[in-house]
Amino acid sequence: DIFWSGIKLYLSRHAGGVVETRDLWRALEEVSGHSLERFFEQAVFRAGHPSLTVTVSHTNKQLTVQVKQAVPAGQRPFAFDLDIDIAAAGKRGVDRLVKHVHQSNHTFVIPLAERPRFVVIDADLRVIGSVQVKAPSDLLRTQLASAPTARGRRMAAAALSKRDDPPCIEALGECLTKGREFWGVRAEAAASLGRIRSSDAFGHLARAVRTRHPKV
Repeated sequence: DIFWSGIKLYLSRHAGGVVETRDLWRALEEVSGHSLERFFEQAVFRAGHPSLTVTVSHTNKQLTVQVKQAVPAGQRPFAFDLDIDIAAAGKRGVDRLVKHVHQSNHTFVIPLAERPRFVVIDADLRVIGSVQVKAPSDLLRTQLASAPTARGRRMAAAALSKRDDPPCIEALGECLTKGREFWGVRAEAAASLGRIRSSDAFGHLARAVRTRHPKV
């Protein structure tokens, strides 16, 4: 509602006139009451986008999420909030933590007595950039099967492309044949099987070659 109020103010104030990006910026700040300088500087005026490698691990009753941001020489790291969804063992649904990232390397340590079923990073695609996830294979397989968003399941399929072992290949093959799964997740599973380039992976692709969805 606030966003559309800002758009209405921008259009009515500048109807028939000449505008620049800062006019939209000012209108949105006026209706929201928040400073949007950092957002516009990063998303509009600055070149590039965040490029993240996120490593997830669980040891000694602690969940560790390490976020590395690739920063070109002479530039500052991007600053943004990162959603971390944790599916705890024996519990339905996920718990969301929001961590602020503003450095090239952040390590978040979260007390967690039991190994989680899976952990999804940026489940709702709020980071305008690339996010690569590294996590244990069992967590990725469960994420591929059970993550609540297609974004989360697709990210798991992409990460499994680096795991040339029977359980991971089987999980990708099963995902590929799920008729009710979102086509983007199934297509990513097919791409991951192609990257693995093993005979087992090829077998799953060959059996699915006549899938009815053209984008898969």
